[in-house]
Amino acid sequence: EPRGLIARGIFRSAPYQDVHWSGSGKIVYYADIEYEFIAESGKAVLGIESLKTDFPQQAWSIQGSSASIADDVARPLIATWKDEASSSLNCLRSCPMTSQHALATALTRLGEGEVIEPPDGNPLPKRRHYAGMIIERDPKVVQFTLQRANGICELCESAAPFTKHGNDQPYLEIHHIHQLADGGPDTPENTVALCPNCHKRVHFGSDREEVSQRLRGLRSLFSS
Repeated sequence: EPRGLIARGIFRSAPYQDVHWSGSGKIVYYADIEYEFIAESGKAVLGIESLKTDFPQQAWSIQGSSASIADDVARPLIATWKDEASSSLNCLRSCPMTSQHALATALTRLGEGEVIEPPDGNPLPKRRHYAGMIIERDPKVVQFTLQRANGICELCESAAPFTKHGNDQPYLEIHHIHQLADGGPDTPENTVALCPNCHKRVHFGSDREEVSQRLRGLRSLFSS
């Protein structure tokens, strides 16, 4: 398994809570990431030893799922990354791609509607650490937006599909109309409460531009 930086991208959502992928029922944080570059499997663009040598002021022994990188490291690191990535022959893809979009793209390449034999899969999938930055959110904005929605998705206007474990409150997800990653504010008028289906539609649907336009109309309504 490669040790070092293998991909670069930007957050397309603030961290949100969901059930752990293992099926344990534990609630953990996720985020939607749009990748600009992903290295070929098994290879790193910037190896861990190079990172330790070129940027010794940053701790590169990441034990958790993420780490913040200081501005004085991030700027030269991005420049170094661009130089290495542009000259690398190990590029798998050098265009915007989220992890879920990557899977959808792979399925499209197999052929839409094509029938395939059951694959062997991978009984022990690889796990990779990543370094990133988390944007802090005001919990009062989340609370107010959920209170305003009152258990109803603010896009499709349907009731929340289920209640949350532990408090039986309607489960809706908070979406920032002008995304935080793009400099949007963390304010009530810039947030909507969406059911999980609509939230994914905004990010990954074929009509996401039209849906985003509808949400911008809601922002005007909330501001008035």
